[in-house]
Amino acid sequence: MHWIPSLHSPKGICVSFQDQRKIINKPKPRISISPSGQVTWGQNVAITCSITADQLSGAFIFTKTSGSFSRRITSSRNSATLSISNVNLDNEGSYQCQFQRDLIPDSNAPLSDSVRLSVTVNLPKPRITKNIIGAVTWGQTVSITCSISTQHLGGTFTLQQSSGSFRKSQTSSTNSVTFNIPQVTFSNEGSYQCQYQTRVSGRDFRSPQSDPVRVSVTGKRQRYFLFCFLLTLNKSSVETKLECKVIPFLKGNTHYVIYLFFSDPPKAQHL
Repeated sequence: MHWIPSLHSPKGICVSFQDQRKIINKPKPRISISPSGQVTWGQNVAITCSITADQLSGAFIFTKTSGSFSRRITSSRNSATLSISNVNLDNEGSYQCQFQRDLIPDSNAPLSDSVRLSVTVNLPKPRITKNIIGAVTWGQTVSITCSISTQHLGGTFTLQQSSGSFRKSQTSSTNSVTFNIPQVTFSNEGSYQCQYQTRVSGRDFRSPQSDPVRVSVTGKRQRYFLFCFLLTLNKSSVETKLECKVIPFLKGNTHYVIYLFFSDPPKAQHL
């Protein structure tokens, strides 16, 4: 039998040599994390520390390999769990644990291997809409709105034409932004998608591309008929004068049609 100092008794505790050998033995704790791998911002994480040998009551101490984080969990069993609710990027890092017995407090108790807690921010796919249903008339202004459902506001929305040179970015303090395309032309035709990017705890995160929205332009440039009139200035003279008028026409051929009208008789000619 042997007397060992104890925090719970000033006189100490009398233990057998067999128990003493168990106390002196210092197995390295085992540490595990659930869920394993990368976790998403807001998830709950559990880090469990356990010892394999039969031990007297004590405390499991969880620490991060970098920083000042330390959590002590008293347990009468051979394991303890550190629960982290709603994880964020501040919780990211490598964790270790050690077990300290009540009978023999030992700051040099062996540390477990480390487990890594990796946190990411998963941004949802933005929603995209336009203010005009169906085709847009040439020269109109189109408004395309991008929005996203997230708590990470203050980011930047980017609207891009799938096949074309159009690309605009705009920062917003809310969860949506509206892009205006003034006086649309045929070059603005095509599909558009938007994406959201934000910075959280010094790291940049991007959302997936939104579904596409299509902009179709109708009402092409006006086409014209050129009407020309050949007039005789007076009856006694052969002197004539050519007058022309341009009349807009929305349908028809793309080239000009010239009608020549003579005083006797009027005939139309396609040049």
